Amino acid sequence: MPLEKIWSAVQQSLQSRTPSAETRELAEIRHDILEEVRGSIQELSAGRYVFPFDRILIEIRPRTPAERAAIQTYWIEGGELQADVLSVLARADCQYDKGVIVETRFRETSGDADSGRNFWLTFGSPTRSAPAPSDASTKPVSPICLSVLTGTAEPSSLNLSAAITNLGRLREIFDQDGQFVRSNDLAFSELENGINETVGRTHAHIVRQKNGRFALANSRRTDKTPTAIIRNGRAIPVVLIEEPIEPGDVLQLGRARIAVS
Repeated sequence: MPLEKIWSAVQQSLQSRTPSAETRELAEIRHDILEEVRGSIQELSAGRYVFPFDRILIEIRPRTPAERAAIQTYWIEGGELQADVLSVLARADCQYDKGVIVETRFRETSGDADSGRNFWLTFGSPTRSAPAPSDASTKPVSPICLSVLTGTAEPSSLNLSAAITNLGRLREIFDQDGQFVRSNDLAFSELENGINETVGRTHAHIVRQKNGRFALANSRRTDKTPTAIIRNGRAIPVVLIEEPIEPGDVLQLGRARIAVS
């Protein structure tokens, strides 16, 4: 599915919902909010997309009392902004948590570095466990822990439990226009040590599958540095298809190595 289809979902949502008493300025802010949500949809592999968050906090700074009243009435109490966000995700043909929580509230402070902004979005990583397998004969899956072997990352070890666990360089990633892209749950630093700089900022992610097992996926369309699973002395490249991981594996992100136990 091309990214243009995802963007068309934003446009359809804008056209289908026009709250009364919404000023032109508020309509533009609503457009920008939905575009930022759309921009946070990630490509798992060719033609497969995911929105890897279960919480969205939208903070808005009204410029006039009339704007504040309209936001309170239509976006907060009326839930119209939340409905727009859910509509964008539903129309985008991507995987997303159907129970995603969208909270809208006012930001009253005025000391932000970027005083020209009128809204801020904060995305929360999934915290709910994946559904239990329906097949009663499926064997229980042992907990899995990641431990950084080469490279410098925070945290240095991480127990897997979330539906999506992002691996990359830096904690929070923004595009060239300053728009939020994603956060990394295991984040390598910008330290130049011959290892960390080979890890892409949106390098890879680990998916919890329906059977409770975990699989490594490549988050990038181009493979400038390798993404692979080292198992029994051989490397299994991870390009377009998720590859299951198991205790004893070593994950390769560029020159960085992460042990699976």
